[in-house]
Amino acid sequence: MRYLWFGICACLAAWQPCRGAGSEKEEKKVEIAFTKAGLERSSENGERTGDLQWKCQAVLFIPEPWDFETRSVAERQSVKMWDMDGRELSPVEFHTGWLNGREEKGVSYAEIQGAAVCLPPAGCTQVRMKGNLRVPVVRMLESPVYELPFKAEASSLIPLPGSEEGYARNADDVVKSNELPLGELYVGKCEWKRGDGEKQLALRICLDANHRFRLEKIELLDGKGEVMEYTSPNRSDIDEQSQCWYADFTFSPPEKMDQGKCRVRLIYKTAPEYVTVPVDVRFGVGGEIRAEAEKKAT
Repeated sequence: MRYLWFGICACLAAWQPCRGAGSEKEEKKVEIAFTKAGLERSSENGERTGDLQWKCQAVLFIPEPWDFETRSVAERQSVKMWDMDGRELSPVEFHTGWLNGREEKGVSYAEIQGAAVCLPPAGCTQVRMKGNLRVPVVRMLESPVYELPFKAEASSLIPLPGSEEGYARNADDVVKSNELPLGELYVGKCEWKRGDGEKQLALRICLDANHRFRLEKIELLDGKGEVMEYTSPNRSDIDEQSQCWYADFTFSPPEKMDQGKCRVRLIYKTAPEYVTVPVDVRFGVGGEIRAEAEKKAT
């Protein structure tokens, strides 16, 4: 693979409002930065022996509490490209159906790749890409802290925001149980055992919901409100609307933990919203593309 590295010509942002708690409005910001572009041969049986293509790679990023939705209904999107004389070239097609993101220092990242069907013509020294991409974003929210006795089958009914449009707009109002559907939070298992030479607690926290709740993480907190343990729960679908979530924890409770209660907090996602991200960037390709294009033509 042969890439042309370049300085980023523009860092692009899209701001759109969304509804937060009460009447306050919060803006969500998505930025895109291109990291590399150039010529690459397509792979066949693991070897890059296919046709030469012009490709690029970009990173989308958004600060907490926002994150990228993994799946997108816009699987393929095209952005137009021109040379510096204004002649329209082959568009660049981006694959955005699967946004495999990561989180680092309060920012969520997702990489996307694009490819032009045809190479820029011989003699082309710069190209300009301009258009829009649509990407789905979600907001990560946390519930209040719920207390349950350390006892199997101990349970509590709690309000849960749904993925429906009406509930998504009021996702912060999780404490308003008269406006939201309810779920059952309960202790599925609570057993003491010996492990690694010390007494350990095997605990299963479960949540039953009769609507599409988007649970991402279950946290256990100590008596001072600090997170002791957390994990991504497993899910089973009971029917089209009902879901059951469970998470297993095995740990040695710290001294500051209330031995009579377990404190549970849920981390969940709102329904996805699509953000328009404008793209307007120039790449200086110099003689590299010209040389490769001429080589392919001979």
